[in-house]
Amino acid sequence: MTKITIFGVGLIGGSLALCFKGKPGITVVGHSNNPHSVEKYRNREVVDHATTSFEEAAEGADFIFLCGPVSSLEPYLEKLSKLELKPGCIITDVGSTKASLTAFAERLNLGEAVFIGGHPMAGKEKSGVEAATSRLFENAFYVLTPPPIRLRSRTNGSSGRCSGQGLILSKWTRSCMTRS
Repeated sequence: MTKITIFGVGLIGGSLALCFKGKPGITVVGHSNNPHSVEKYRNREVVDHATTSFEEAAEGADFIFLCGPVSSLEPYLEKLSKLELKPGCIITDVGSTKASLTAFAERLNLGEAVFIGGHPMAGKEKSGVEAATSRLFENAFYVLTPPPIRLRSRTNGSSGRCSGQGLILSKWTRSCMTRS
């Protein structure tokens, strides 16, 4: 069973959850510090499991999506670096900034987990889990910014359309993004 954890189940995080939920062999876990939000995720059936426990959400995860505000991403990464993450776990984010976050992640000891910056080119005028939809990423670009040395080994050449979702993955290096 593949465990996908989403920290921050709002518009983007909730839409990701809905893309994965119900797929064979995948369990989607949502996290919030707010018990009211966790209850909302459960009631709306956006995730398979919801929790206020950071550790429970991260434990055994194969993929971790950090979907909170940009200002929360470094603290999330730092907290994750203090946990024993599953070997091979891929951590990514959906924030709009990459250079400083990727540099911060490179300084952390994530054990055998790896951080690959990400940015979905999707959104809408509404926010929150109430606005989440499984079709938000349809025909949208999702830019990945892995450290150059890990580009091939961890993403396994994952450029192109993501099976069944109409999601177009694109790989950019941090240097490519900061040159323009």
